[in-house]
Amino acid sequence: MIRLLANWLLSAVALLVVSRVVSGFQVDTLGTALIAAVVFGLLNATVGLLLKLVTLPLTIITFGIFLLVVNAVVLKLASGFVPGFHPQFWRGLLGRCRTGDRADAVPLSPRRRGRGIGGISTGCSKARQESREQAWRLA
Repeated sequence: MIRLLANWLLSAVALLVVSRVVSGFQVDTLGTALIAAVVFGLLNATVGLLLKLVTLPLTIITFGIFLLVVNAVVLKLASGFVPGFHPQFWRGLLGRCRTGDRADAVPLSPRRRGRGIGGISTGCSKARQESREQAWRLA
């Protein structure tokens, strides 16, 4: 339960940080970020999973890079449910890279070993992911 709450709070904070760093990615308040984190998580677990299964051949051909597009689509879909949350599609790709990296840096996160949903890697840089895994093993 603590991991779930920590992951939820960290996702909301990551959305706020991304909204400050990436132009065109807007989150109005902390409350909006908390709601957006829940909605994005639910949509990613349902619609995102379905989209990942349907686009699996394209994902294999692009060596997993197409997962960023799927995640950006789910992020844009989440913005339709949350007022005050406005990511642009291409900025959503960059925002997904930034919020996905947050999970690798936090010890409480269940994805810290570099696995995404269903064991599929969702990080933006394989080399960076491997170096983080090596640092975790040394620590």
